[in-house]
Amino acid sequence: MRLWSVVLKAVAALFTSAQIASADMPVMSADKAFAAAEAGELVLIDIRTPEEWAATGLPEPSVGINLRNASFVDEIRAIMAKHEGVPVAMICASGARSTFATTELGKHGFDSLINIPEGMAGSDAGPGWLKRGLPVRQP
Repeated sequence: MRLWSVVLKAVAALFTSAQIASADMPVMSADKAFAAAEAGELVLIDIRTPEEWAATGLPEPSVGINLRNASFVDEIRAIMAKHEGVPVAMICASGARSTFATTELGKHGFDSLINIPEGMAGSDAGPGWLKRGLPVRQP
């Protein structure tokens, strides 16, 4: 539970400060993440809210795990255990939450994490999953 309280505090700080950046965390473009997930080379996790999933759909193929869930860390841990040795890539709307999540989880011993900083809607990192025309599915 201590890790979760750290995550919640940092999420609150994230929305009142500039986007967090980490030079240590691997990043990947949306199109490369799609190809790797399709090939079984990574597990793609969409960490947005259910309302966001309903509005745009979930990336295909991905698992939706809401960053705001109290069980977020446990759900990530379970995915990583189920897919041992396979990197986990995280995507959100525009890269802020995925940057935060991968950085914070990395600080707490989670490894093999990849950030998709362009997100679903696009950012300075790229046009985003949707503008690239990558497939989505309804939640």
